[in-house]
Amino acid sequence: MKLSRRTELGEVLYRFRKTFYSLAAFSCVINILGLAPSIYMLQVYDRVLASGNKTTLLMLTVLILGLFLLSGLLEFARSSVLIRVGNKFDMELNNRVFTASFERNLRRAGVTRRNPFKT
Repeated sequence: MKLSRRTELGEVLYRFRKTFYSLAAFSCVINILGLAPSIYMLQVYDRVLASGNKTTLLMLTVLILGLFLLSGLLEFARSSVLIRVGNKFDMELNNRVFTASFERNLRRAGVTRRNPFKT
Protein backbone atom coordinates (compact mmCIF):
# COMPACT_ATOMS: atom_id res chain seq x y z
CA MET A 1 0.00 0.00 0.00
CA LYS A 2 1.57 3.23 -1.16
CA LEU A 3 0.87 6.35 0.87
CA SER A 4 1.38 9.61 -0.94
CA ARG A 5 2.07 12.52 1.33
CA ARG A 6 1.21 15.94 0.00
CA THR A 7 3.36 18.97 0.52
CA GLU A 8 1.93 22.02 2.26
CA LEU A 9 1.35 23.67 -1.09
CA GLY A 10 -0.26 20.53 -2.47
CA GLU A 11 -2.55 20.30 0.54
CA VAL A 12 -3.76 23.88 0.15
CA LEU A 13 -4.32 23.40 -3.58
CA TYR A 14 -6.22 20.17 -2.87
CA ARG A 15 -8.57 22.03 -0.50
CA PHE A 16 -9.40 24.53 -3.25
CA ARG A 17 -9.96 21.91 -5.96
CA LYS A 18 -13.78 22.24 -6.07
CA THR A 19 -13.46 26.00 -6.43
CA PHE A 20 -10.96 25.54 -9.24
CA TYR A 21 -13.35 23.17 -11.03
CA SER A 22 -16.13 25.75 -10.77
CA LEU A 23 -13.81 28.45 -12.08
CA ALA A 24 -12.84 26.20 -14.99
CA ALA A 25 -16.53 25.82 -15.88
CA PHE A 26 -16.98 29.60 -15.73
CA SER A 27 -13.95 30.02 -17.97
CA CYS A 28 -15.30 27.55 -20.52
CA VAL A 29 -18.63 29.38 -20.72
CA ILE A 30 -16.88 32.76 -20.99
CA ASN A 31 -14.66 31.44 -23.79
CA ILE A 32 -17.65 30.07 -25.68
CA LEU A 33 -19.38 33.44 -25.28
CA GLY A 34 -16.26 34.96 -26.83
CA LEU A 35 -17.41 33.41 -30.12
CA ALA A 36 -20.61 35.50 -30.04
CA PRO A 37 -19.33 38.44 -32.14
CA SER A 38 -18.17 36.11 -34.92
CA ILE A 39 -21.48 34.25 -34.93
CA TYR A 40 -23.33 37.58 -34.89
CA MET A 41 -21.47 38.78 -37.98
CA LEU A 42 -22.07 35.48 -39.74
CA GLN A 43 -25.79 35.77 -39.02
CA VAL A 44 -25.89 39.39 -40.18
CA TYR A 45 -24.21 38.52 -43.48
CA ASP A 46 -26.27 35.37 -43.95
CA ARG A 47 -29.73 36.53 -42.85
CA VAL A 48 -29.93 40.31 -42.72
CA LEU A 49 -28.06 41.27 -45.87
CA ALA A 50 -29.79 38.58 -47.90
CA SER A 51 -33.31 39.52 -46.79
CA GLY A 52 -32.87 43.19 -45.85
CA ASN A 53 -35.06 42.57 -42.79
CA LYS A 54 -34.42 45.19 -40.11
CA THR A 55 -36.38 43.26 -37.47
CA THR A 56 -33.94 40.36 -37.79
CA LEU A 57 -31.04 42.78 -37.38
CA LEU A 58 -32.67 44.31 -34.29
CA MET A 59 -33.29 40.91 -32.67
CA LEU A 60 -29.77 39.69 -33.43
CA THR A 61 -28.35 42.91 -31.97
CA VAL A 62 -30.46 42.62 -28.81
CA LEU A 63 -29.37 38.98 -28.46
CA ILE A 64 -25.67 39.82 -28.83
CA LEU A 65 -25.94 42.67 -26.33
CA GLY A 66 -27.53 40.25 -23.84
CA LEU A 67 -24.70 37.78 -24.42
CA PHE A 68 -22.12 40.53 -23.87
CA LEU A 69 -23.85 41.44 -20.60
CA LEU A 70 -23.90 37.79 -19.52
CA SER A 71 -20.21 37.43 -20.39
CA GLY A 72 -19.36 40.54 -18.37
CA LEU A 73 -21.30 39.32 -15.34
CA LEU A 74 -19.65 35.90 -15.48
CA GLU A 75 -16.23 37.52 -15.82
CA PHE A 76 -16.94 39.74 -12.81
CA ALA A 77 -18.08 36.75 -10.72
CA ARG A 78 -15.05 34.72 -11.77
CA SER A 79 -12.61 37.50 -10.93
CA SER A 80 -14.26 38.07 -7.53
CA VAL A 81 -13.94 34.39 -6.68
CA LEU A 82 -10.32 34.33 -7.87
CA ILE A 83 -9.48 37.32 -5.68
CA ARG A 84 -11.02 35.63 -2.64
CA VAL A 85 -9.28 32.33 -3.36
CA GLY A 86 -5.98 34.17 -3.81
CA ASN A 87 -6.42 35.93 -0.47
CA LYS A 88 -7.28 32.67 1.32
CA PHE A 89 -4.35 30.96 -0.38
CA ASP A 90 -2.05 33.74 0.79
CA MET A 91 -3.37 33.54 4.36
CA GLU A 92 -2.78 29.78 4.41
CA LEU A 93 0.85 29.94 3.28
CA ASN A 94 2.22 33.41 4.07
CA ASN A 95 3.72 32.55 7.49
CA ARG A 96 5.40 29.41 6.18
CA VAL A 97 6.82 31.16 3.10
CA PHE A 98 8.10 34.10 5.16
CA THR A 99 9.74 31.79 7.69
CA ALA A 100 11.37 29.64 5.01
CA SER A 101 12.67 32.70 3.16
CA PHE A 102 14.00 34.24 6.35
CA GLU A 103 15.77 31.04 7.43
CA ARG A 104 17.25 30.49 3.96
CA ASN A 105 18.74 33.96 3.92
CA LEU A 106 20.14 33.53 7.43
CA ARG A 107 21.97 30.36 6.35
CA ARG A 108 23.46 31.93 3.22
CA ALA A 109 27.12 32.80 3.41
CA GLY A 110 28.03 36.48 3.51
CA VAL A 111 24.74 37.71 4.95
CA THR A 112 24.92 39.59 8.21
CA ARG A 113 22.40 38.72 10.88
CA ARG A 114 21.30 42.33 11.16
CA ASN A 115 19.77 42.39 7.69
CA PRO A 116 18.94 38.84 6.52
CA PHE A 117 16.82 39.98 3.52
CA LYS A 118 19.50 42.11 1.88
CA THR A 119 20.62 40.55 -1.40
